[in-house]
Amino acid sequence: YFSPTGTTRKVAQAIVDGLGAARGDLKNMDSEVVYDAEDYDLTVIGVPVYCSRVPEEATRVLNGIVGRGHPVVLLAVYGNNRYGDALLELKNLAEASGFIPVGAAAFIGEHSFSTAERPIAAGRPDAVDLQQAQQFGENMKKLLTDWDGGDALSLMVPGNYPYRDGCAFAAQPPNSNRELCVLCGRCVAVCPKNIISIANDAVVTVTGECIFCCACVKHCPVGARVITDEKIISIRERLHQNCSEYRKPETFFAVRAV
Repeated sequence: YFSPTGTTRKVAQAIVDGLGAARGDLKNMDSEVVYDAEDYDLTVIGVPVYCSRVPEEATRVLNGIVGRGHPVVLLAVYGNNRYGDALLELKNLAEASGFIPVGAAAFIGEHSFSTAERPIAAGRPDAVDLQQAQQFGENMKKLLTDWDGGDALSLMVPGNYPYRDGCAFAAQPPNSNRELCVLCGRCVAVCPKNIISIANDAVVTVTGECIFCCACVKHCPVGARVITDEKIISIRERLHQNCSEYRKPETFFAVRAV
């Protein structure tokens, strides 16, 4: 899983719980992860959706894992706007790595730009989401139990190819309020891009490398990390106004190919 703010990890864990796996190893999809499906009966791959696409950071890792013809369940978690081409892209990446996609799901997670004042899918995944994720895992287990591996399976998911363009934010990354910041280093530890550091009693972020996952904002224990760029603030306002409808998860199951 790639889950800077923890929402994708929660849903992936619930799916694994529903599968009733005797051994469920959740691996953080960072640059150091090495994954070979030969060690497992089933793989679950979970990513957040960035601008209707799979994040580039996850794509680089997925291009290096080995599926060996084993089944895979795919998960995309999006911030109540749209998941666009992400599931199709994830399916194509999995097949290119040698997996057999047998199921997929799109779940909602609190948007990375969400705040208490401007909530966007706040609190998602909630208890109902996680119950449905566990049920999805249980249904996947039944499908796989009934499938002997001999019949070819076909999984259809929404999306278009060529994919739409991904994110390209020319914006200032989140800043640290010096009056609130205690230099605890939590933002440094959670940044998936490793572009935050502490120098000369100040938090420094490399401009131009931020993917705006907002892990540093969500995990700051004193609320010192904030978005100040007007472009991102404008996007947050638009999402707050237009994405308030309670969306339900969507699930997809493979069928025997004709």
